[in-house]
Amino acid sequence: MIRTQQVNLFYPGNRQALHQIDFTLAEHECVLICGESGSGKSSLINLINGIATRYENCHYTGEVYLQGVDANSYELYEISREISNVFQNPKTHFFNVDTTTELLFYLENRGFPKEEMHRRLADLLEVFPIEHLLDRSIFDLSGGEKQILSIAASYIAGTKILILDEPSSNLDHDYTEILAAMLKKIKEQGVTILIAEHRLYYLQEVVDRILFMKDGEITACYSKKDFFSFSEKKREELGLRSLHKVEVDDQKGREGKKDFVLRHLTYDFPKALKGIEVKDLSFSTGSIVGIVGENGSGKSSFITSLMGLASKATVAVELDGKKLNKKQLVNMSGFVMQDVNHQLFTDTVLTEVTLNLKNVDEKRVEEVLKRLDLWKYRDQHPMSLSGGQKQRVAIASVLLSDAKIICFDEPTSGMDRKNMYRVSELIRSCSTEDNLIFIISHDYEFLNTLTDTVLNMEHHTRKRSTMFKKIMDYGQEEKWHFDLSLVYMVLSTAAWISAFIAVYGLINGFLQNHVNQPFWIKHAIWIVLSMLIYGIFKGEGLKHSHIFAYATLGKIRKSFADKMVRNPLGFTLKQTAGDYRQKIVDNVEQLEILLAHLLTEGIPHSLAIVSILIMIFVVDFRLGILSLIPVLISMFLMGRMLRAGMKEMVRYHEAAKDMSGNIVEYIEGIEVIKIFNQKERSYEKLTQSVHNFRDFTLGWYRRSWNTMAIVAAVAPTMTLFVFPVGILMMRADRLALSQLILISLLSFSLATSIPKIQFFFSAGAQIGKKLEDLERDFESPELLTGNELLDPSRLDIRYDRVSFAYEDQAVLRDCSFTIRQGEKVAFVGESGSGKSTLVKLLMHYYDVQKGEILIGGKPLTTLDPENHMDHISYVSQDNFLFDTTIRENILIGKQDATAEEMIRACQAAQIHEFIMSLEKGYDTLVGESGSKLSGGERQRICIARAMIKDAPIVVMDEATSFTDPENEYYIDRGIAELCKGKTVITIAHKLSRIVGSDKIVLVDKGEIKAVGTHEALLKEPVYLKLWNRLSASKDFRFDVKEGHHA
Repeated sequence: MIRTQQVNLFYPGNRQALHQIDFTLAEHECVLICGESGSGKSSLINLINGIATRYENCHYTGEVYLQGVDANSYELYEISREISNVFQNPKTHFFNVDTTTELLFYLENRGFPKEEMHRRLADLLEVFPIEHLLDRSIFDLSGGEKQILSIAASYIAGTKILILDEPSSNLDHDYTEILAAMLKKIKEQGVTILIAEHRLYYLQEVVDRILFMKDGEITACYSKKDFFSFSEKKREELGLRSLHKVEVDDQKGREGKKDFVLRHLTYDFPKALKGIEVKDLSFSTGSIVGIVGENGSGKSSFITSLMGLASKATVAVELDGKKLNKKQLVNMSGFVMQDVNHQLFTDTVLTEVTLNLKNVDEKRVEEVLKRLDLWKYRDQHPMSLSGGQKQRVAIASVLLSDAKIICFDEPTSGMDRKNMYRVSELIRSCSTEDNLIFIISHDYEFLNTLTDTVLNMEHHTRKRSTMFKKIMDYGQEEKWHFDLSLVYMVLSTAAWISAFIAVYGLINGFLQNHVNQPFWIKHAIWIVLSMLIYGIFKGEGLKHSHIFAYATLGKIRKSFADKMVRNPLGFTLKQTAGDYRQKIVDNVEQLEILLAHLLTEGIPHSLAIVSILIMIFVVDFRLGILSLIPVLISMFLMGRMLRAGMKEMVRYHEAAKDMSGNIVEYIEGIEVIKIFNQKERSYEKLTQSVHNFRDFTLGWYRRSWNTMAIVAAVAPTMTLFVFPVGILMMRADRLALSQLILISLLSFSLATSIPKIQFFFSAGAQIGKKLEDLERDFESPELLTGNELLDPSRLDIRYDRVSFAYEDQAVLRDCSFTIRQGEKVAFVGESGSGKSTLVKLLMHYYDVQKGEILIGGKPLTTLDPENHMDHISYVSQDNFLFDTTIRENILIGKQDATAEEMIRACQAAQIHEFIMSLEKGYDTLVGESGSKLSGGERQRICIARAMIKDAPIVVMDEATSFTDPENEYYIDRGIAELCKGKTVITIAHKLSRIVGSDKIVLVDKGEIKAVGTHEALLKEPVYLKLWNRLSASKDFRFDVKEGHHA
């Protein structure tokens, strides 16, 4: 079929790739070409399939024959009718986004009739059971599935020759076995096969002979028996990979301290009901860990999650006992891709490897580049290098970044034995006692050369819980109410149908002249009992379904509130109060339809429709078919409404959220609106959002009301479809009157079920969107916490190189200082310098992004959050009070405080006398957010609340900013008395209040400029400027002159 004579192939620059190639591929033969990388395997393949000769400035000498005809006489499209190709990277095959269209693409291009295309698809499925790959998105396939699809597409094309270039390079061992089985079946179908490969073992049952190439020449030809009998020495001499299947070695890992601990990692695959879950794994730094598993098992998802790159993953990692958040993981991770071309961006090797370095150590850069044999290429463009050199450039970038976690993705894909060992040594040279290396690979032979341990992801897959299941789990304790409700509702529906059957029996008895008093009484009792059972059971069913629903909704709302506390404060405050009101109240309330009605009523009504249709078919299948018409029409139209509704629902909820947020904002800001006469502007914003919601809702209704009207009209009319045809059938003696009556009554009994199903269809679109929103909210990132408890005798606070940013705006940079237990410390600086952020990080409102904060030598991320909060009292700039009494607001600080303790705290805060002057004293209601009190009164109540907590650490953020000077003096005295022996951190713009502090921390533009006493800091220009400003303000006087009027 294919023959070459004395062929020499030349690439641009007259570089010779093939030398004197004499080669024959006979019909029905399977030939393997092997040899080291660069030996000419791909060049020979691309010569035969016509691709090489189409390269610019590429030519060959000698003869190439295809089916006995000179290959030069063929156009490329003509060669494609004789030869199908499968390349190493299956992505190069695809032109469509769904699998079935891709399989038929070649046939469609050739103009095959649809009948022939579908026949070939059916024939394909008989040979290869790949039904699970049909009608799927190409983007949702794993690498192995893509390769199998590309081979299937080549087979369906119906060519006589199949050429494959390293088809197993991206496949796991399971898919490699599938590939071997496919090739065996293809060969049995009479197809001639030419395959170039480094992975050899799986071809033992397929190939007929083997060609060995070296330096562009075919140096040997072996029979299958001889080749697969090679000794280990002979195989090493030829540079071949293993000839037999290799299993990964059972390795226990490195000895020593397990300082890298993966507590928990979960990731759910998009659009799939499964994911990965890894718990309680520990490794010693310096280890090299292999990540294995079949295609699609989650190897890449595990690595991206571990590096902090997967937004929807949850990951808890500790390094040297310190918890790491996702940003920290990103900053300490390096990744070398399978295709390194995707991570090379600059125009020289030197700029590439230093691209992400803040401080370039030229000596170290030179050392790393020389170690990787790249120093002489430092001024070359990275894309001009060989594949191996590009890989080393990417590794150099990772090494210079001092990454603690280094990940490699299939580093030996498509490599021969020599290069496999070279990469193995290269990766081993990257391993230090300070880092941890993970390698994703299907190449067990390679992994056995360097890994300390192996993680098989197939052992860590899990079924993904849908949001619906999670919601049902919230009501697990009350689940028996749901089950009982379902039983009641099924029985009530059966009783409803039973009543109509009783009516039929009565009518049929009348027609048969069987009606007498006992007969009539029996059927009358039957009907009455059926209706009573229907009413009682439906009532009981709804009662139990609502008990279950509202118990579940209560737990969801409580969990939502708990989730808000566990989230970083910045994430919570991104959304308005209106957004949260809609989420916690409106959105959760919508689930009542799902839990109390859609399931408990929808299931019985669906069963009723199916049961009645079966009964009608039993009586007369012709009328059964006829009765399906209105049901099918209704279901089709309701399905269309549901699909359209899912698209519209996103915009509907956005409009509703916008309106809700503006209503809450308008109400909360009504005082400002009135003071600044912004009624028209603010009201316009509110009105616009209301009108937008109205216009969208009405527009959506107008677009769907025709469909809704048709469904409402057609759904209950089954009797109207059945009755006229039934009359005609009676006239033709094909149906008895009693049968017609029974079918009509059964049809009529569905008049309530179909509209209910219609309602549930329309509600389903809304509920589906609510479930998506809830799932997104419950999967939001949380603060890192632990379960360690603070020792009250060891409460020193240390900021260790802390950096933090709000979104992309850096606020703190490399801040380090220590606060000893019992010290009085002040944070000073210009507004916006980062003082309050330092305090909020200590309160663990956010996770630090670099560095760490420790209390008593324990990082905040390892502390039990409740124990942490028990040790800190905090008075913030925002003086929030709950809409309850003064007493209850103060006792939030300490629920079991005595009246004497409360009064003492209020006296220290200079608020006791004011409270006692009120008619109800401590039982006075403060209004929403303390609206019935002045700013200073609210502030002093908040100070009293912090004082009564009696925590060993007290934080005051501008605590007296709303207080007059006289009260400020007395408050300071009271606080000093109550805070004796405590650690006190004060933020103040009035420097006169903090001159006596044990320590002053000067913050300027997010950096710690100085730490010391007042006298010491006066030598600092920034602090001196602040102090001079205070001194100047003391001498400032208003010069007011009295005016005279004529």
